[in-house]
Parts: sequence; structure tokens; C-alpha cells
Amino acid sequence: MASRNHYDSLAPFYDKVIGNNSSAKKFLTQTAKKYLPKNADILELGCGTAENLLQFAAKNNVTGIDISAGMLKEAKKKIPSGKFIRSDISDFHLNKKFDFIFCLYDTINHLNSFKEWQGLFKSVKAHLKENGVFIFDFNTLYKLNILAESDIYPEFSGDDVLLLNVKKFSANNFNWNIKFFNNTSTAKYTLFEENIHESGFETKKVLDEIKKNFKIIKTYNENFKPAAKNSLRIFCLAVLK
Repeated sequence: MASRNHYDSLAPFYDKVIGNNSSAKKFLTQTAKKYLPKNADILELGCGTAENLLQFAAKNNVTGIDISAGMLKEAKKKIPSGKFIRSDISDFHLNKKFDFIFCLYDTINHLNSFKEWQGLFKSVKAHLKENGVFIFDFNTLYKLNILAESDIYPEFSGDDVLLLNVKKFSANNFNWNIKFFNNTSTAKYTLFEENIHESGFETKKVLDEIKKNFKIIKTYNENFKPAAKNSLRIFCLAVLK
């Protein structure tokens, strides 16, 4: 395992960079209300700063896995009672089963090969209770190809500026160049730059793989409407077969 992850330098600003994805949080909350028992065991893969886990921490047992030490440091600040583990999400062994496992914000796209995606699904299956629920989302290959053909585009968070530039370097692999300009004082910015790799695969291929070990309950697009061929993002809700 590398001593430094690409997200380490962005960890203190990650919540600003990602923003508050209220739709994804609402989806998690609604799913939890419908499927989870009281005092549930919950696991997030690629937990980042634990912003999603935070809404469950008061009444449940929460665990987060991330490969970035910097992210886990921020997560522990938010949820001192939570258990946070530095590990590869494509192959983890916790000796515990969970009621709810989720992996959001295209975290699975950070795994570079389909074999690693398969490894994540296998690990989830091994750690999910009999009536457990699995939620994940992914950027579709269709979306990644669109981004790779687009110009650099800025996003603004208060006085800070984020520049994203996505380039394709193979049929299924892409590089996200992230430049985050943090406003430190009047007319002064500090630049944090990272290159993040993402992979993408045909939606049918991903969902067919899920169906080998899980029953898909619902799939949604980025607007939480029924998923379609040209959806930019897919949210998948599944249970063990």
C-alpha cells in the first residue's frame, strides 16, 4: 500500500470540492428507513471524510474503509466513535458482517480494472448479512467519454475555485486533473493539484456482474429517474440472492 494517496493533499478541502450531494444523502436515508434494523452495522467503502456516515453515527455502528490516510484522519475527527480502516476496497477482510454497505460518489471508478470491480463485489458479498443491502453508484463509460471530449470547466465554492480536466488514455481508463485554488487571503490563493485515475465499463457489463451474486432491486440515473442507456451515473440498490 502506498504511503501517500492522491487524495491526501485534498482531504482538508474535500467537503468543499465535492459539495453537499443532498440527493445522494436523501437516497441513503430513504433506503435506511425502509430496510435497516435498529442499531444497524453500517460499512462505507471509500468513506472519504465520513460525511455520509455522519448521518448514521448517532444510532448505528459505523465503519469506514479508505485508502487515504488523510481522508481517514478527517473522518475520525467527525466521528470519534466510528471505526476507520485503511485498506483497498477491492479486497478487504474485516471478520464482520453488515446490514448495510454502500459505496458512493463514483468511488468504484477509482479501481483501475474490471477485475478489481469484481473483487469489490466479492468482498461485499462476503461481508453482507443475509438480509443486508448494498448500494453503489458509478460514472458510466458514456459520461466519462463525454467529459474527455469536453473543455476544462471550473466549479466555484465560495471564494475557492476548482478546475477539472478529464483526458482518456485507453478504452476504459481516464485521468482527472484536479486543480483546487484555495483562497487563503485577499487576492492570494494556494494551489493544490492532483491527478486521479478513473475507469469505466459498459453499464450492462457492470449490472450483469452484480446479478451473479445479488438481486437488483432498483437502478436510477443521476436524477434518480429510471436508468437508461445514456445515463451519466447509475445508482444501484441490491440485496443478496
